[in-house]
Amino acid sequence: MPGAIPLRDPKTNKLVYNNQDKPVFIYPITDNNRELIKTSKGLPIYPTPLRDPQTQDWIFDANGELVVSPIFKDDKGEIFEHKGMVQFHPPSYKMEGRKLVLEKDDSGNYLFLDVERDSQGNIVLSPEGLPIFQQNSLN
Repeated sequence: MPGAIPLRDPKTNKLVYNNQDKPVFIYPITDNNRELIKTSKGLPIYPTPLRDPQTQDWIFDANGELVVSPIFKDDKGEIFEHKGMVQFHPPSYKMEGRKLVLEKDDSGNYLFLDVERDSQGNIVLSPEGLPIFQQNSLN
């Protein structure tokens, strides 16, 4: 199994630690059976960690776990790739006062955008073949 990648602060290149003072790692994505999920080229998939739009700090949940964007799957449950790049659901943002913030639900979970669908319920793609995601609720 491919290794975990240590998370580093992009400004200082220092290791990032969670609220329990342990270094944070990004692990390749696995399925419910702990089997590695791979790209069409057989490569492991590492999730995209979430960053605060104001501070650019990495985001952790209440348990001290790194928050990552969920992988985007098509209607057949297959991982969606565009030109060999796995696609992820982007985070949802909203305006609070004059600040752009990550949106959360009533339970405190971060929200991610769903894909746009046409009148037949099919995923809408850009002319380049990328999925089009719904708009943020920037109000």
